[in-house]
Amino acid sequence: MTAMKMEYIIRAPAHCKVAAVSCEPGKNVPKGKVLVKFASLEQDEAQKVAQRA
Repeated sequence: MTAMKMEYIIRAPAHCKVAAVSCEPGKNVPKGKVLVKFASLEQDEAQKVAQRA
């Protein structure tokens, strides 16, 4: 992410994948807006195992 010519790293809270991005490159976003939603990879694996059972 870039803001005012500064780059910021957005880190995931856990081992996960990006589920949704709710902003567009080059667009301004309001303070507090959720930019990225994450989905847990562990939860995905548990669902796959449950479906196989």
